Amino acid sequence: MFFSESIKIKKSNYLCCQKKHLFIAMEQQQKNNPLHGITLEEIIKDLVFYFDWDTLGELIQIRCFRENPSIKSSLTFLRKTPWAREKVERLYVKYKKRINEKKASIN
Repeated sequence: MFFSESIKIKKSNYLCCQKKHLFIAMEQQQKNNPLHGITLEEIIKDLVFYFDWDTLGELIQIRCFRENPSIKSSLTFLRKTPWAREKVERLYVKYKKRINEKKASIN
């Protein structure tokens, strides 16, 4: 084996090791993320279930919640508008426990 080949092998092992540590770090980071595994569609449906469209439109004053509201139009808007999505996600995290309690009481 030539010297340059051994460097390549070591370098590839190093990169593999870096990726593994990055993956573990990201996995640990997601444990603390209350939105991990929850889609934007689920968030909107849960908020509409807990509040209604009118109340949601008052809490977060965006047109997709106030004029002809629908899941589809809300998803389209929120995927393109980070500031609005952030507001919706914050509201969901704030009321997540109450939403789950209301769901459990119905079932």
